[in-house]
Amino acid sequence: MISINHVQSVVAEHHNMSVEDLRRQDKSWTYSRPRQLAMYLTRHVTKSSYPEIGAAFNRNHTTVIHGVEHISRLIRSEPPVAELVTKLRRRVEGIPAPLELMR
Repeated sequence: MISINHVQSVVAEHHNMSVEDLRRQDKSWTYSRPRQLAMYLTRHVTKSSYPEIGAAFNRNHTTVIHGVEHISRLIRSEPPVAELVTKLRRRVEGIPAPLELMR
């Protein structure tokens, strides 16, 4: 079973930051985009509720809903975001990346 902390660790590592950085109250793009990615992945690979995810990120559940919906829109409109989400999800789930994604 995949935990929220595991998702946070994978996303933080990818963005060269700490899990504490994902949980901080800073609203700058440097922290908010990785946080939204982590919230999106957490929602889709765990059975955690929006309030549970919010608590893990020091946020309100409505902030989590907004973040998940925002990343969902970006996945549909920006192929690089869709590729990043796929790459992170595979890493979270422990699935080796295909050779073309490793470049």
